[in-house]
Amino acid sequence: FLQNLSASVLKYLMFIAGEELPQGISSAGEDAVVKYYCSNQSTQWEERPSEVDQKDKDTPDNWIKRHPQLVRLTGRHPFNCEAPFDVLMSKGFITPTSLHYVRTHGSTPKIDWLNHKIHLGGLVPSPCILTMSDILKLPRVSFPVTLVCCGNRRKEQNLIKQTIGFNWGAAGVSTGVWSGVRLIDVLKAAGVTDINDFPAGHHIRFASEFEKGGDKLPGGVYGTSITLEKALDPSQDVILAYLYNGKLLTPDHGFPVRLIVPGYIGGRMIKWLTNIDLQAVESQDYYHFYDNRVLPPHVDAEIAKDQDWWHKPEYICNDLNINSAIGSPAHNEELSLKQEAGWYTMRGYAYTGGGRQITRVEVSFDSGFTWKFATLHNNEKPNRYGKFWCWRLWELEASHQDIRAAHEMVLRAWDSSTNTQPDKPTWNLMGMLNNPWFRVKIRRCSDSTGAVRVRFEHPTLAGNQAGGWMSDLKEHPSLTAPGVYIDPRTALNNLLMDTSSTPSAVASSTDVIPSVFPAEPVSVKDIPFVFDPTLKSYSLEEVAHHSGHESPWIVVNNRVYDCTEFLRLHPGGADSILINAGTDSSEEFDAIHSIKAWKMLDKYYIGQLKPAEGVIETKAGLESESEKVGKTLDENDHLYEALKSEEFLRVRSADVALNPKQRIPFTLTEHYVLSPDSVRLRFSLKHPHQVTY
Repeated sequence: FLQNLSASVLKYLMFIAGEELPQGISSAGEDAVVKYYCSNQSTQWEERPSEVDQKDKDTPDNWIKRHPQLVRLTGRHPFNCEAPFDVLMSKGFITPTSLHYVRTHGSTPKIDWLNHKIHLGGLVPSPCILTMSDILKLPRVSFPVTLVCCGNRRKEQNLIKQTIGFNWGAAGVSTGVWSGVRLIDVLKAAGVTDINDFPAGHHIRFASEFEKGGDKLPGGVYGTSITLEKALDPSQDVILAYLYNGKLLTPDHGFPVRLIVPGYIGGRMIKWLTNIDLQAVESQDYYHFYDNRVLPPHVDAEIAKDQDWWHKPEYICNDLNINSAIGSPAHNEELSLKQEAGWYTMRGYAYTGGGRQITRVEVSFDSGFTWKFATLHNNEKPNRYGKFWCWRLWELEASHQDIRAAHEMVLRAWDSSTNTQPDKPTWNLMGMLNNPWFRVKIRRCSDSTGAVRVRFEHPTLAGNQAGGWMSDLKEHPSLTAPGVYIDPRTALNNLLMDTSSTPSAVASSTDVIPSVFPAEPVSVKDIPFVFDPTLKSYSLEEVAHHSGHESPWIVVNNRVYDCTEFLRLHPGGADSILINAGTDSSEEFDAIHSIKAWKMLDKYYIGQLKPAEGVIETKAGLESESEKVGKTLDENDHLYEALKSEEFLRVRSADVALNPKQRIPFTLTEHYVLSPDSVRLRFSLKHPHQVTY
């Protein structure tokens, strides 16, 4: 009996660890669809993470193993990420679980498969509760679907004018084989079988209502809805999925079960599903209205609130629009053009929504005057109704001659309804569904032999990563006012390609379209920091003492803020503040907060950050530091005493040369020119015994 019990426990532990499928689920090898799409992947393709990332150690998600290469878009918590674009493209048609993008609003709940339940209620004729065992008894289907965050490519919009969303790059998209049960079969269990049994306008609401394990969200739970017509249409392939690429869902992707609505934005596909309700109206949940909307470009946050634009039904995002991006050449990739007759293989993706198929992908080397057709890969089989749910990967053999003569390469796609991408971006408050032509700039340089080389530059890099040709526009504020668009076919574009161009010469171009937006509000984000010795100031060591719930301080752009009063008011919950308390949180704050949030900081400002003074080695140096701090602190203050202690002296003289949360000055010892646009700088460490890693 004990041996059998131990074997059962071991099997269950393997199951919840994702190593073994629960009873009733066939393995990936027994699923023909999974085998068809995933069997040709190499053993290194998945790269399952083996340990918890250091970035998650002090967060509520400190139990989840995540790929260390993922680009975090909102700091350490909550977890929102995408894969490095070149890495995503290198995996091909099917995206490994560990590199699939993640969008979440709070912490990830811990859920037990055996005890998880889905409640079917509302106006359904026969309310009921389904367990995961009940779900497994229903017929299972598998097919590939491309999931896309509605904010994919949003950073491009943020560099035109700041939206209220964070910086998605071009990798907020992933494709894999999802397996589960059809929503139609689930609704049958509650007596919902025929659309004609209900008045027009009914919706199916989906929600995740966990009381434990997740952050408290504004307005309650995360919920949304689709029309009853969509839910009962067999051609739409709406399913409740519990497998991805033949494996159990991971916590980040909705374990144990989530909604999949092919062709829709990711924001409709509820993870950790607990509730399915039939309603006479659309979902009334907070995020159903205050997320995933494309408002007109003149509508800013204040107008949207005052005139209630959030509740206008015509601006909701459901179906994906058409979009595409260039993966190869990668950002900052270089190519030698020594061979005049050489060729370079360009690669990338294109996708669309509504079950339509990408039918054409084109690349231009003359800013859209002429186009070359790319070769499309036919990886996906349509469903029995002729619907397509996946991206199409493409290739184009570009001649060195075309690349040599071009200033940029431009991409656009077409679908089976002859939809195509606009050449110019249209700014919107949430930065949603951004899909203008994808432009890669071509920079010229030469190597040591004098041979011509080119370097490719993408428009942006995801998150707070520096780089991308659109970032260069910030150096010329007169050309990057809200709503200004720079036409790449005019002399204005020379600013991005010719370093000899002057701002004054470019600014006179008639191709700058005047802004239709109000002037950007001035916030602390836009004001350069200059240390003022006459004002109250704190060292980073002082700030570090305020890392708890009683008195959480943070540093943002060299300014110190006391967030104690804001803990209970923060929309993302107190934990989002506390995990950054006592540190320089500039990067985390900038990644996720809007202009409105930056303006709110003023209320909690208590002083400025004192510039780093370097390492103190001697008692005399320590006394000198104490005297400086003593000017702003009472003699009896605990920090004043701490500065005199042996422990403080030991910490300040530790063998640590670099600290990502401190600004430490180093001496420049070498300046070596590598090429016309690159130099190598060498700095000396403070002390010979210090090391870096």
